Amino acid sequence: MTLRGCILGNSHLAALRFAAARPGAIPTGFHLDFIGSGQAGLANTRVDGSKLRPTTPETAADFERFGGVCDIDLAGYDFFVLVGLGLNIFVLDMLYRRFRCNGMHQWARPDPDRPLLSRALLSAVLNAQMRQSLSLTLAARIRSASSAPIYLQCQPRPGLAMLDMKGKFPAFRRMRRQGDAQRLADLFEETARALPETYVPQPPDTITDALFTADAFCQGSVRLTPDITAPVAHPTADFLHANADYGYLALRRLCSLAMADPRLAQRVST
Repeated sequence: MTLRGCILGNSHLAALRFAAARPGAIPTGFHLDFIGSGQAGLANTRVDGSKLRPTTPETAADFERFGGVCDIDLAGYDFFVLVGLGLNIFVLDMLYRRFRCNGMHQWARPDPDRPLLSRALLSAVLNAQMRQSLSLTLAARIRSASSAPIYLQCQPRPGLAMLDMKGKFPAFRRMRRQGDAQRLADLFEETARALPETYVPQPPDTITDALFTADAFCQGSVRLTPDITAPVAHPTADFLHANADYGYLALRRLCSLAMADPRLAQRVST
C-alpha cells in the first residue's frame, strides 16, 4: 500500500521540495504532496470538518500555486510533516542572554540581571517557547481533525557564515567561546523530544560545531517557488536555509521514520 504524506512548511520547505525530484529521494511506497506558504502564511488557516482551509487570499493563492488545491483534505493522508514554521534553535539565543543555568560555563557566573535557573526549569522555559511556534499551532489544528502521525521537522541550524555577520544572534558566538554549545544543543533536542507530536531532528551528518549546519548543506540553497525546474537561489550571504542535499537526507529520514512508525504499521503491511 502507498503511504500518503502531506508536507507543509514555510521557506524551509524548499530544500525538501526540490530534493524530491532527485532519483531515490522518495522511496517506493510513498506519495508526498508539498504545500508551502512563505513566512507565517500557514497561520492563516482553519479547520472546517476534515478540511484545512486558507483564511486569506494570499494563503489561498499559495495553496493553489504549490499544491494545486483550494483546501487540504486531512482525511486523505496517512501522515503529516511540518517543516520549519518557527521550530528552531534560535530560541537559545534568547535563553542565553536572559538566564543562567547550573552546569553551564558562562551561566554559572554571578549576574543580578540574569536569573539562575535549574536545567529542568530552563527546559520548561524552552518548551513553552517551542509551543508558541507556528509548527505547534498548526499541529494542534491538524490534530483536532486527524489522528494521523504528525512529524515536526525542525528548521535547519544556521550556517557558519552567521558567525561572520555582526549583530546576527551574537549569543551563538558566546556559546561557542564559553564551551556551552554542545550542552545547549543537547538541551534543545531533549526538550523538543518532549513535545506533543513527533519531533524530527536535523540529520546528524549535516550538523557541525553542535549549533550549526555544515557549509556543504547550505551552499546553493533556493527560494520556495512553484516551479522546481527554475530554481531561484538565495543570496550567497544567506545563512538561514539549507540546500537540496540537506533536503534529500531529510526526506529519506522522514520516510524511514514513517515506515518504522507503529501507528502506520498496518498500512505499511497491506
